[in-house]
Amino acid sequence: FIKPILTAEPTISVLKLQPEDQFIIFASDGLWEHLTNQEAVDIVNNNPRHGIAKGLVKAALRQAAKKREMRYSDLEKIEAGVRRHFHDDITVIVILLDKSHVD
Repeated sequence: FIKPILTAEPTISVLKLQPEDQFIIFASDGLWEHLTNQEAVDIVNNNPRHGIAKGLVKAALRQAAKKREMRYSDLEKIEAGVRRHFHDDITVIVILLDKSHVD
């Protein structure tokens, strides 16, 4: 039996929302391979909200490039099929919470 490259079994965490919670980050393992939870939170907290998911992807890609001792701009130039050898796919959704709806 050969293990599949792709699996449909997600890692699920259940947490009760607290009044101080400001956002939720849903992301594939490609993001978490390069950023810690705290690094991701700091990026969301310290940057404009518009385009923040893209900002998280870019931060992860910068780390992926750094691990390969290359620049982010060089990583961007690599053909998509070849880039797979440098980093995993990265998908990110950031949901901003309206505090008036959190109980």
